[in-house]
Amino acid sequence: MKILFFIFLPIMLIQLNSVAFVDSKTLNGVDSKALKFDLSNWPVDIQNNLVKTFPEISTEFFDEEQLNVLIKKIYAKIHFNKIKIIKQTNSYQIIAEPNNTIDEIIFVNTRFLNDEEIQEIVNLNLIDANDPAKVNTAIEKLVSYYKSLGYQKAQGRNEYLTTADFKRKLKVEMNVGPKTTIQSISFAGLNPEDIQFLKNNIYWNYIGKNFTDERLKKINTELRTLLNRQNLYLVNILSPQIKYNFDDTQVKLVYQFSKKAKYEIIILGSKQYTEYDLKSNILKLSDYAASDMSFPEELLNQLQKHYLSQSYNDCKIRYEIINNKIIYSINEGIQTYLHKIKIIGAVAKTEKFYIDEFYNTASVAVQIGLFIKNDIDIAAKNLLILLKNQGFINAKLKKVDFSVSENNVNNGLVTITIEEGPQTKISEISIEGTLTVSKQEIIESLNLENINLLNLDELEAGLSKLQSYYANLGHLEMKIINLNQSDLVTYNDDFTKAQIKIKIFEGPKIYVGSILIDGNKKTHEKVIMTEIEFKVQDLLTPQKLIESTARLQKTGFFSSIEIKMLENNTDVSDRTVIISLQERKPGIRTIGAGITNENNYTLHGYAGIAYRNIGGWGRGVSVRREGSYNPNILNFIESKITFGYLEPYLFDTRARFRINYTTSQAVSDYTIRQKTITNQTVWSVEQDINSHLTGIWQIYNIANYVDEGISRDDEIKYNYSRKDLVIASTGPTLDIDYRDNILNPTSGNLSRLTLEYATSFLGSTNTDDFLRGTAQTTFYNNLFEQVVWANSLRGGYLYPLKTQPDGIRFDKKGFILGGRTTVRGFESNEFFPSTAVLGANYRLSGSSSYELFKSEFRFPILKKSDLSAALFYDGGRVNIMDLSSSINYQAEWRSSVGVALRYNLPIGPLNLEYAHKLNKKSYESEGAFHLSVGVF
Repeated sequence: MKILFFIFLPIMLIQLNSVAFVDSKTLNGVDSKALKFDLSNWPVDIQNNLVKTFPEISTEFFDEEQLNVLIKKIYAKIHFNKIKIIKQTNSYQIIAEPNNTIDEIIFVNTRFLNDEEIQEIVNLNLIDANDPAKVNTAIEKLVSYYKSLGYQKAQGRNEYLTTADFKRKLKVEMNVGPKTTIQSISFAGLNPEDIQFLKNNIYWNYIGKNFTDERLKKINTELRTLLNRQNLYLVNILSPQIKYNFDDTQVKLVYQFSKKAKYEIIILGSKQYTEYDLKSNILKLSDYAASDMSFPEELLNQLQKHYLSQSYNDCKIRYEIINNKIIYSINEGIQTYLHKIKIIGAVAKTEKFYIDEFYNTASVAVQIGLFIKNDIDIAAKNLLILLKNQGFINAKLKKVDFSVSENNVNNGLVTITIEEGPQTKISEISIEGTLTVSKQEIIESLNLENINLLNLDELEAGLSKLQSYYANLGHLEMKIINLNQSDLVTYNDDFTKAQIKIKIFEGPKIYVGSILIDGNKKTHEKVIMTEIEFKVQDLLTPQKLIESTARLQKTGFFSSIEIKMLENNTDVSDRTVIISLQERKPGIRTIGAGITNENNYTLHGYAGIAYRNIGGWGRGVSVRREGSYNPNILNFIESKITFGYLEPYLFDTRARFRINYTTSQAVSDYTIRQKTITNQTVWSVEQDINSHLTGIWQIYNIANYVDEGISRDDEIKYNYSRKDLVIASTGPTLDIDYRDNILNPTSGNLSRLTLEYATSFLGSTNTDDFLRGTAQTTFYNNLFEQVVWANSLRGGYLYPLKTQPDGIRFDKKGFILGGRTTVRGFESNEFFPSTAVLGANYRLSGSSSYELFKSEFRFPILKKSDLSAALFYDGGRVNIMDLSSSINYQAEWRSSVGVALRYNLPIGPLNLEYAHKLNKKSYESEGAFHLSVGVF
C-alpha cells in the first residue's frame, strides 16, 4: 500500500539562467586543476544514481569550465539548495547540498489498513516527511495502533529512496508480527480462598482475548477492586511476569502478591451520608491503593476534607483499630451556609460591586452558598488581585472575619475589610519600534476606557486588540517585544504613577506571493482555489485565513486543513502560502433501525448512500430510503425515498445548484386513517455569503399530493374521496449560523427566515395562490462548565391571495404543532389544531399564524462524560383568522414541561425525552416519550 502526494516547492537559490555556477572571482587564486566535486554529504542512493547517470563525475579533478558544465547537467536532474566552496589543505572542494523534498510516502506491510486509515493514524504530510523526529512519531503511532489490536511485537522502520529520475520517496515498512492472546492468568502469594476468588472473577473474562496494553490495565484495575472487596487494601499490584510461547502467539500472566493483613473499614455516626456513599463515592474504596500502614490516616484526611468542602466546619472525626477493624466515628456538627457578605474599609465603589466580584472569583461551592472558610479566604485574595489588576496597586486585604448569625447557627457571615487606596495614574504611554502606524492610531486601537488611569486588565485586552489591529493591516507577525517583561509597566516609588512603554516589532506587511496545495489527491486545485478567500498578490489577514479554513471545512471533502506560510518569521513580504489537506472518503453509507413507543410501538429504519466529490469537482449524488411500520394500530408501512444531486460551482461561481426529488407515502390523519402520497421536486440555488451567512433560493418547488384511505374501506367509512392537489412555489431562505457546533451547540445563535410564494402560474392546481413566511431564532448560552441554556422563538404567517376559489389545504401548508420538533408531550395523533376540530380536508380562506417558544436547560450528569440531562418547556399556539368559515376554532396556548437524558454520538446527541402536558384535554394522554437524535 502507498500514499501518493504531489507538491511543487522550488527553492531557487541558484538561477538557471546564470552564466556559470562557479565564476573566476569566486575561485580567485585557486589552481583551476585543484577543484574536486564532493558528494560525501549526499545520500548514498543519490550518489549511486548520479555516478550511473553521469560517469564523468568520478573523474578526480575538474577545471572551472568542466565543473560548470557538469553542475548544470546535474541541476537539470535535481535542484541544489546551495553550493559553497570549502578550502582544504591542498585543494578546494565544492560542496553541493541537494534539495531533498519528498515527492511520495510509501507504507509497506500495513495489514488491515487502507491509505486513508493510515493517514488518519499517522497524520504525516510531505513537508514533515523530511523531519526524522516527525517520521519516528508517525511510526510510533502505527506501532501503538497494532499493539492495541494485540500485535505486541509490532515494529516499524523507515528509509529514504531516490528513483532513477531523482524523485525522493520515504518508505515506511511495518513488521506486524503475530497476534498475541492471553493463554492463562495465575496468582500466587495469597491465601488459597483469596486466589480462588480472584480466579472466579478474572480468569474466564480474559482467557483467549487479545493481549494489549489497555487490556492489561483493565485487568490491573479489576484486580484492585477485587482485592479491596476482600479487605486486602495493603496488597500491592505489581506488573505481572509476562511469558510468551515459542512463536509469540500466546502469553501467560503471572501475578505475584505479597501476603498482607486484612482490614475491614467501618464508618459510624454519619447522618448526612450513608456508609455506602462514604465508602463508594467519597473514599472510593473500590480502587483505593494503600501505600503502607498510614492508610487509615489517609482515609481520615479524605473524610475530613470532604466534610469541610460541604461546609461542615466543626465536623470531628476519629478512628480506632480493633481486631483488624478500622472504625471511623463521625460527629458531623452543623452544616453552615453563606448567608451574608459584608465589605468594609476604604473603598470607592458600592458594596454590591465588590460582592459581585467576590462571587465571580469564588469556587462553585461558595457560589452555591456553602460556607467553606478556605475557599472564602481564596476568593477574598482573588478579589484583592482583581483590584490590583484594575489599577489599585496599593490595595490591601486587611482582614477576613467569619461568624454565624445569632438567630440561626446555620447561617454563616463573612466580613471582608479592604483598604483600596487610589487608582494608579498613567503618567506616559511611549511607543518604540513603529514604522507604518502612528502613535495616535496605536493608542486608539488599545481602546482604553480611561487613558489617564491604569487598569491592567484593560491594558492586557488592549494589547491583544493592538495585535489584531496590526494583523488586519497585514502585519501577521507583529510582536510586542516586552509583552511579558517588567519594563512594560513601571511605577514610581509609591505606586501612584505608572509609565507604559510598548516596544513593537511590526514585521513585514504580508502578501500572497504564491499558493501551494498539498494532499489533494482527488479534489482539483480549482475547487480549493474557489473556496479560499485570498489570491496571489492579496494582502493576507487573519479574517481571510479563518474564512478560508471555514469554507474548506464546510465542503465536507477534508478531514484536516492547515494553512501556513513557508517563509515564516523572515523579512520576505511576498509569502508562499501552503494549504495542507487530508481528504475524507467521498463515499458515505448509512443504515440504521430502531423502535419507539409512538402509538404503543413503531419500527423505524433507514438506509442511504452518497458520493460527495464526483471527479474531484465537488459534485454530489445521494439516495436515502426511510420506513416506519406500526403493527399495533395501523398495520401500514410508511416510506420515503429521496434522490439528490448537487452542482457546487454554478457557472464557475460559488453558487450551488441542487435538485432533490422525494416520493413518499405517510399517514396524514390517524383519526380517519388517511394516507398521503407525495411526489415533490425542488430546484434551488444557494450561496454562502460568508462562513456564517447562507442565502438559498428555491427556484421551483412543485409537489403533487394524493390523499387516500389506508384501505378503501376507510374512505367509505369516513366519507371522503381522493383528489389530487399540486402546489408549485418559489421563494428565498436566509440562514444565519453562529453556533460553535452544528451537532451539539453550546454557544452562539442560529436564525432562519423563509418566504414562499405559490401561484397557479407556476403550476399550482386545486388551491389558492398564497404567501407563506416563517422565521425562527435560537440562542445558546454557556452558563458554566457544560451547562447550557437554549431558547428558541419561532413564528409564521400564511395569507391566501384568493386568485382561486379553492382555499388552501391546511393539512398541507397550514401551521400544525405537537410532537418532538415543536411542542413535546404530544403523540403523533395528538397534533393541534386537529382534524376533529377543523375537519379532514379543511381549506383556509383567511389568514393563519403561529407562535412557538422552546426553552431548555442542559447540564452534565457526570463531568467529562458524554451523558447529560435537560429540563425543558415548550409552548405554542396556532391562530386561524377565517371569518368566512363555519368552523368554531379558538386559538389556545398549549404547553408542556419535561426531562431528557442525552448521550453524545458522532452524529449528534441521542435523546430520550418525556414531556408532560400542562393543559391536557380529556381525550389526550398525560404526556409522551420521544426518542430522537439531535437537539434544537
